[in-house]
Amino acid sequence: NLSKFMKISKSSIKKIGSVTYPSYTYATWNPGDKSSNITLSNGNLTATASGSGWRSVRCNISKNSGKHYFEITATSIKGSYDGQLALFGIADLMMSVDNFVGGSSHGGWGWWGNDIQKQYYHANSATSATVGIVDGDVVMIAFDVTASKLWFGKNGTWNESGDPANGNNPIYTSLDGWSNAYY
Repeated sequence: NLSKFMKISKSSIKKIGSVTYPSYTYATWNPGDKSSNITLSNGNLTATASGSGWRSVRCNISKNSGKHYFEITATSIKGSYDGQLALFGIADLMMSVDNFVGGSSHGGWGWWGNDIQKQYYHANSATSATVGIVDGDVVMIAFDVTASKLWFGKNGTWNESGDPANGNNPIYTSLDGWSNAYY
């Protein structure tokens, strides 16, 4: 609101009085790091898949330390059968973009929001999730690279009683094969 009132951009606000504000970097989908069956639009903020088979896209930012949080709005994720076909998560450069997040031997950790078969995936192995994803949900992902912990949630509630603020109940710990994570 201050930026609108004073007609200055948010990115230029660093300090007001004695309070210093952090600067934020916003990610977009990376047009050079995606499956050929994914089309990007809306300034690389929207990814649309076509054809059959799994495919992925990584963002344009990688992280190798610190705590990070991002959100993705799930839209039009219905597949050709009953259930959702979108997976959300993090991956490193070892994961193929012609697979789903968590569908290779290493390099990806994902949440499949299928209404019928809710699962988390890593190393092509699934574990049950108690929550699924439907169109319109805001998917939340928090990861602590330094402590090697990952949380998933939606619409303001963390899955499986997770609490990233206090480091409790992550979906994944000891993220093996970790290098740089891309959302």
